[in-house]
Amino acid sequence: MVRGKEGKPVEFGPKVLLSWVGGFALRHTMAYDPFSENPWLERAVTDCSKLLGQFPKEALIDDGFSSHTNRRFLAGHAIGHSLKLIGRSTPEDRTKNRKRRARRNQVEGLIGTLKNSFYWDKIRLRVDGGESIQTSLAFGTHNLVRAFANA
Repeated sequence: MVRGKEGKPVEFGPKVLLSWVGGFALRHTMAYDPFSENPWLERAVTDCSKLLGQFPKEALIDDGFSSHTNRRFLAGHAIGHSLKLIGRSTPEDRTKNRKRRARRNQVEGLIGTLKNSFYWDKIRLRVDGGESIQTSLAFGTHNLVRAFANA
């Protein structure tokens, strides 16, 4: 997938929309075709709210989710976010946002671990839906390791 990122103009493997709750990874959407994450934010947040019984307090998301619609949705549910601030902001808001954006790097680290440890760049299962099975197994294994580490 051509991404245009510095250092890695082309990435391999699936594009995954995930939530990270208490160190556990939840997969919402996965595709090998490029897609815009923008319209998927509301669904992902709603899925999390159904699972947790309440809306999350914050969404550590990248700027691919930046739209007025998403900002209104997050504000309407009092969900803080890590999107770039627009307009005037207070020093406190800027500090809060900078800290959220730094915490988002933990999620990027999780994605890197899943890519490297579970071979997302090389799908090994040669059956229909193999990529989905392999990705689900990667998420499940990560979550099991995390659960045992917390026990």
